[in-house]
Amino acid sequence: MKQKVLTYANDGNTVVNKFMELQPVSYHADIFISLEEYERASLIFKFNDIYYCEGSYNKQQIDNSADTVINHYNNYLTNLHTHKWIKNIYIVLFERLGMDATILNETRQKQILDKQAEKQAEIKRKADEVQILLQKRLTELATSTAQLACGNKA
Repeated sequence: MKQKVLTYANDGNTVVNKFMELQPVSYHADIFISLEEYERASLIFKFNDIYYCEGSYNKQQIDNSADTVINHYNNYLTNLHTHKWIKNIYIVLFERLGMDATILNETRQKQILDKQAEKQAEIKRKADEVQILLQKRLTELATSTAQLACGNKA
């Protein structure tokens, strides 16, 4: 069956609805797969009337891990805010489901600010490192120049 599925566009950043050919899994009415290349399959969850692409997995992994996949589906919405990185698609999913995305938005903004702070700290650390190496090199050059000058006087 063909359905519109909430997923990322090919750019990997824009959230879109793509038509995908879905096949139901044998063990749950709201879990589907969409076959890809090389024994891969997109794992599709249905929440209310929203079809959502959770990710890409090895097809055998999905077929042979029914309990794990079902547990993942059952806990998916409640665990999103605990992810190391809150993706745009999580927020869009919550909004489409009519759920409050405030915690996700706040967590994402905090993560963005933390990432920017880390990046700035890394830039400062590298600049300090370069400055130390430059000073060390200048000192070495001054010492070498002074030794050459002393050597030429002798």
